[in-house]
Amino acid sequence: MERSKYLGGSDIAALCGVSRYKGEYEVWLSKVSEAYQRKDTNACEWGRRLEKVVADKFAEEHAFDLVPGRAICHRKHAFIGGTPDFIYVEADGSQGVLEVKTTNAYNARDWDNGDCPDEYRLQVQWYLMLTGLTNAYLAVLIGGQDYREVKIVADLRLQKNLLTIACNFWHNHVETKTPPSCEMKAETIALVYDKDDGSTKQLSRPASFIETLKAKEAEIKRIEAEVEAMKNEIKQALGESTFGLIDNRFLVEWKTVNRKGYEVKPTSYRQFRIKEIGTKLVEA
Repeated sequence: MERSKYLGGSDIAALCGVSRYKGEYEVWLSKVSEAYQRKDTNACEWGRRLEKVVADKFAEEHAFDLVPGRAICHRKHAFIGGTPDFIYVEADGSQGVLEVKTTNAYNARDWDNGDCPDEYRLQVQWYLMLTGLTNAYLAVLIGGQDYREVKIVADLRLQKNLLTIACNFWHNHVETKTPPSCEMKAETIALVYDKDDGSTKQLSRPASFIETLKAKEAEIKRIEAEVEAMKNEIKQALGESTFGLIDNRFLVEWKTVNRKGYEVKPTSYRQFRIKEIGTKLVEA
């Protein structure tokens, strides 16, 4: 499978805004640009070299057989695919996904208490979705001497959300060759983190970040209140009139709209719009 023709396990973390190595734009560029080439790093090289070493350690710990992963294409979407590192086979014949990682000692805390970086968790869920398997392991070698494992169970709801994110990205950006914005969208965040786990996490943002946020929220509310008051002033001046002219430059429309009852009860309301003479009406 040619990497530019599908979205893989490492791509989905970037589309969800949790990759430390690339973002939506680089994923998009890698699919639409023939000239795109991602530069290999020392960390990537040694990760590949140590992959079998870590996998062998995992196999010894569990007495599992390991089968190198093969490229898999989604049964319905040709642009959804990926290649797990390994498929492990237990003594009773049951199978699961094994993904192998290496990292430096500075990142050890990311793996404390059975946890792992979100980007790897999403990658594993991606492979579980493609294989249809239920269980997986992440095996990591930290600092060349600290071996750890994380077991991950298939989350079908998360997998469905990841598939939605990937399909939207492919149809809206890759097929149309329209570059994505650089910021993670609210709807993407809601799909990735659609339920809480009851835990408490120490966040790196300073208190000033929240103070600024609250100040901006207050400013938005103040501006929204001013805008609403100005609209109401115009509506009061219009009364029952449908249209109003302001300085022969702006046409104001406050028109009754009747909505038929198909899935909801029939209703009517007045739609308020403002138009600068010579332009299209804009809903306000």
